[in-house]
Amino acid sequence: MFRQVDSSVQLDIWSPKESTEQFDDLSWIFDKNTIVMKYHRETNKTKLYPPYERRAEYNEVTHGLILKDLHRNDSGSYSARISGARDMIVSEYMLYVLEPVETPVLTPVPHQQSKDPCNVTVFCRGHDLSVSFGCYNYTCEESKVRSHGDNTIELYFQDKSIICNHSNAVSWNESIIEMNELCSSEGTITLPCTLFTL
Repeated sequence: MFRQVDSSVQLDIWSPKESTEQFDDLSWIFDKNTIVMKYHRETNKTKLYPPYERRAEYNEVTHGLILKDLHRNDSGSYSARISGARDMIVSEYMLYVLEPVETPVLTPVPHQQSKDPCNVTVFCRGHDLSVSFGCYNYTCEESKVRSHGDNTIELYFQDKSIICNHSNAVSWNESIIEMNELCSSEGTITLPCTLFTL
């Protein structure tokens, strides 16, 4: 599962219902050794453990766990374990908490030996990634894509626009240069667009 920093996530029990109908205790565990919370069925009491006391909620009906205000260090494995006549894991998740991507910087640089503003090399940079291609007279090279870790940057030409898209699993952001503006201008242009999150 992928979620953005400061958002929330709901972790549900996915084992068959009959496996969770009878148990004494249920625990949600982070990275196999840190207890997030415990629920004791006989007393109907729930205990949340640091640092989750104010950021977690337990649903006594579904036995699910809600984590709020997610941080990068919340990334990891989460499992639900029941104990009683049988001890077993009834749910497991791998959670990745990611920062929203930055607006990529899109910069056309005129070729040194050409005075034509339509004859340029376009560079796009975002999150330590960069790609480039050449453009001339409303035509550009094939799209370029580069990825590292959670981030991907793609530079492409579509409908007389040069577009650079910076994305990860939870957000995307792009910069655009219109070829009409580029071919009628001198120097470089950097045009950021709005951030979109999923």
